[in-house]
Amino acid sequence: MPDDEVHGVLDLVQRDIELSWLRAFMAVHESGSFTAAADRIHRAQSRVSAQVAHLERALGVQLFVRSRRATSLTEAGEELLPYVRTVLQQLTEGVSAATSQDGHVRGRVTVSAFPGAAAFVVAPTIRRFCDTYPQARVVVKEDLPNPATAVARGDTDLAVFYDGEIELPRSVRADFLLRERVVCVMPSDHPAVGMSAVPASIFETDAVILTSIANGYSDSRVILQQAGVRPLGEYSVGQPTTAKALVAVGVGLGLLPELAAAMLDTGDQVTMVPVDHPAFERDVHTLVNKERLYPPVIKEFIKTLHAQAREMDVASPGLALDQERG
Repeated sequence: MPDDEVHGVLDLVQRDIELSWLRAFMAVHESGSFTAAADRIHRAQSRVSAQVAHLERALGVQLFVRSRRATSLTEAGEELLPYVRTVLQQLTEGVSAATSQDGHVRGRVTVSAFPGAAAFVVAPTIRRFCDTYPQARVVVKEDLPNPATAVARGDTDLAVFYDGEIELPRSVRADFLLRERVVCVMPSDHPAVGMSAVPASIFETDAVILTSIANGYSDSRVILQQAGVRPLGEYSVGQPTTAKALVAVGVGLGLLPELAAAMLDTGDQVTMVPVDHPAFERDVHTLVNKERLYPPVIKEFIKTLHAQAREMDVASPGLALDQERG
């Protein structure tokens, strides 16, 4: 924890502030209104309002701008927010660590992952982890706009994210998890079907259908540029299912990360073939907060996640596709 956060947390403790006030503060911030916060933490609205008022009086500042439409943080509230989040987070993790001393791992883990990794890596990890530690609970958070920032802020305990143009906050570390291929999706009657791998130049013989990096798949244009490939045309879509449909009707060749491709119900319409070029692969990492004291439940989940990835051997040719075919 950075020194400024340590001093901020100590100041909260020295003011003899009740945890219920902090929980009410966080609930109002995260819910956007006192009414929604009351529903969220199962308290009367009047009680939530009173607890926030107690906190404001103790600090001598106004924390929220109250209006009929919405409730938002004041500048003082914005300053307080990271310290309150740290206090509540560290308390939860301390309780988890203390109650796990009897050898039974307890507590909650929150993990974020892009769709392909969630389906083929995180899902079996959760099953394996919960079978081993039945008193633990895992929460999956999807569609986080910036997983690295979410890990830094404590909105999620860890994230599974692919290598790319992402700037990591100071508190976040990326640990290698697996290497994933980016494959060519072609119609099932394409002449290259049956090849163990196709050259990157195959994308110069047709239009290429790309998925959006904004949807967590791949920055395919960068891959093509690194391979020195200039397609005849280009179509950009949001989801792998759309890419598959366009390939099936002959619009062009698709370019998908292997884990995303493995999620598709291809039927007899399209086939996925590896591309024989080093640019057509990407590293997938776990993002963790190196400044947090993770309790046993989170540490064990991370260990299980990496063990699952090693046993899957994703870096080997054909991992996800071979599993799907098998």
